[in-house]
Amino acid sequence: MRYTLGSLFSGIGGLEMGLEMTGRFETVWQSEVDPFCQSILERNFVKAKQLGDINEINEHEIEAVDVICGGFPCQDVSTAGRGAGLDGERTGLFFRAMQIVSEIKPSCVILENVTGLLTKGFERVLGAFQEIGYDVEWNCVSAQSVGYPHKRERIFIIAYPAGVRLPGPWTLGKPVNSEKNLYREAGRLVDAVQRSALPFLCTEHDGVDRDTSVAIMKALGNAVVPDAAKVAGERALEVLDFRSK
Repeated sequence: MRYTLGSLFSGIGGLEMGLEMTGRFETVWQSEVDPFCQSILERNFVKAKQLGDINEINEHEIEAVDVICGGFPCQDVSTAGRGAGLDGERTGLFFRAMQIVSEIKPSCVILENVTGLLTKGFERVLGAFQEIGYDVEWNCVSAQSVGYPHKRERIFIIAYPAGVRLPGPWTLGKPVNSEKNLYREAGRLVDAVQRSALPFLCTEHDGVDRDTSVAIMKALGNAVVPDAAKVAGERALEVLDFRSK
C-alpha cells in the first residue's frame, strides 16, 4: 500500500526523497519559500504541487494527505543561533505547521530538526501535539549511522493519533568505523572556517556565479540526509500499516 505525502519547509526535498526511497510514499504537494530551492523541487518532483510560503497557505484548501513531513527551521535552536528557541521568528514556524496538521489530521506526521531542539523547547513540541490528539515518539539519527563519514545528527519526530502503540526500537543502519575511513568529522573551528569559505568555492572559474554558489551551499547546508529520512520513513510505515489493518 502506498501513502500520499505533503511536505512543509521542503528545502531541496531531502526528507521526502528519503521517504520515497522506501517505495511506499508519493509526494503530492510541497511548501517552500526559497526561490532557488523551489527551482530544485520543480525539477525533481514534477508531479507535486508547489504551494510556496507556508504563511500564505490556506490550510482549508490543501489536498488531504496520509502523511505530512517537514524539516522546520532550526536557526533558533541551533548551537550557532541566538537561542530564541520556539519563540524565535523562524523555528517558531513550527506552530504554523501545527495549524495545518490540525486542519488536515493526517495519519502520521514526520518532522526533522537539529538535536538542540531537545533542550530548547522540546516539551512545547510534545505539548502541541498532545493538544491536537497526537502521541509522539522520536529518535536521533546521524548520517554516520546510515553509512556516511560525518555525524550530522538530527532528531526525527513521528506523531500519530493517540492510541497507537508500537513495540520495539527503531532500526538504524550500521555505524561507520571512522578510524578506517579516509574522511574525518571537522573540528568546530575548522568546520566554521570551511563553512565561511564554501560560498567562494566553485564560482566563476567553474562557470558558476557567486550568488548561485551561495544558494547551493545554503540549500545543501539545510538539507536532510535522505538515507536518514528513510529510517524515519520505515518506522512511520509501521504506524501506517498498523492503522490500516
